[in-house]
Amino acid sequence: GLTSLPERLGECIALQMLCLSRCTGLTSLPERLGECIALQMLNLYQCTGLLSLPDLSNVSKGLNVVDLPDKLKPWETNGRKSFTVSS
Repeated sequence: GLTSLPERLGECIALQMLCLSRCTGLTSLPERLGECIALQMLNLYQCTGLLSLPDLSNVSKGLNVVDLPDKLKPWETNGRKSFTVSS
C-alpha cells in the first residue's frame, strides 16, 4: 500500500540498500534520493506504477538497479538523470 516516500529520505547519506519490491502504488521516488551517495542497490521489482525517477547520477557509480521497469529504461541509458514517462 506504499504510495510515496518522504523527501527526507535524502538525509540518509549512509543508506546502502533500498528494497521497494512490489511497491506497485509508487509513482515516483523522492528527488532527494540522489543525496544518498552511498546507495549501492535499488530494488524496483514489480514497481509497475513508477512513472518517474530522480537524478541519481551522483550516487555511487557501482549502483545496482534491480528490475528497472522497461518503461523507465531510458533513465538508465541517459546517465540516470531525472526522467518521466511521457503519456
